[in-house]
Amino acid sequence: MSYYLNYQSEKERIDFIVNYNHNNGYQIHEIMEENKIWALLPNEIWDEGQNGPIVDSTYEQRMLDQAKNNKLAENIKKRDERLNAGIMYKNILFDSDTDQKVNLIAMASFMSDDDTIIWLGKDNQPLNCTKEDLLNIGNLIVQLTSAIWGSNGLNQYYISAINDCTTIVQVNNIVIDYDNIQNPLLLLNNN
Repeated sequence: MSYYLNYQSEKERIDFIVNYNHNNGYQIHEIMEENKIWALLPNEIWDEGQNGPIVDSTYEQRMLDQAKNNKLAENIKKRDERLNAGIMYKNILFDSDTDQKVNLIAMASFMSDDDTIIWLGKDNQPLNCTKEDLLNIGNLIVQLTSAIWGSNGLNQYYISAINDCTTIVQVNNIVIDYDNIQNPLLLLNNN
């Protein structure tokens, strides 16, 4: 329900605007030549034909779409942060991007089982790596990427969950968490 005032003074008009627009966020519609002013609720729009406020039938859907878009943007941000955070191997943090994976696998393909190479972690911390170490680091990156991007990965799970919501409450109840992906290192049985 909107609020209406047929004001008698400029002070009444200003007080109404300050109270409903500035303090409470209502949209103000005014017919100055008639000294009439309305404070419209968020779900109301002004109808020139009726010369009054009406309920906006698209409001709920627009708010749901906005909530979904905000949650999808949150998903992208948290997904990318997790992918950029890297992976741990032998207590060293390594980049987890595609370039790193390609470089690791390419280098390992040129090494014999007895060869070693110094490989730098994300913070330039060195690790004397065997061919197996390079392949393990590469596999960790693949597993992390698959856990996020795979057909059953978290990214697709969150996108589907968000798009399936029919209420804003459902959207707001989705907690996007990429920090608790199972440690792929456990899958390698390598400490």
